[in-house]
Amino acid sequence: AVPAVPTVAGARGRPLGVGSTLLLALGVVAVMLAVTQAPRWPNPLAWIGGCLFVGSTAIFLWVRHERRSDDPLIGAHTLRGRAVWATHLTALLLGAAMLGAFVLLPLFAEAPSRSGEGLDASVTVAGLLLLPASLAMLAVGGLAGPLRRLLGTRGPCCSARPSRRSAGS
Repeated sequence: AVPAVPTVAGARGRPLGVGSTLLLALGVVAVMLAVTQAPRWPNPLAWIGGCLFVGSTAIFLWVRHERRSDDPLIGAHTLRGRAVWATHLTALLLGAAMLGAFVLLPLFAEAPSRSGEGLDASVTVAGLLLLPASLAMLAVGGLAGPLRRLLGTRGPCCSARPSRRSAGS
């Protein structure tokens, strides 16, 4: 057993799926390289396409391996539950929104205005543009625990529905 991984009482004594772990890691790293680093390399279109191909192939092989495994790293049946995929979709959308707010907004603010696409702001001004959102998260973040205790885990989801109805959704 790996000394850094604690033993769990009642767990089956099976070896860690190193092949499955490496396939998942390769898939995630290749996709992340395509998104973050490949545009800076020479001939970026080929690198992006290659990294996305390698990443998607590795993830496809990982899913196929996990479905056939007796002891999967992540059971495919657990991913089929509505609560699980809804949570993952929500995390993906929130991550995309955070990327847009905290990465793309400063890039837009610092871009030269002569190109017609930027604000030609300094680094300080670009950082100050993020200040209202940061302060709002600081103020509201502490309310997450008490709201969960008050409304339960489904409370924020259910309390948002009347506002969507009144908005005409």
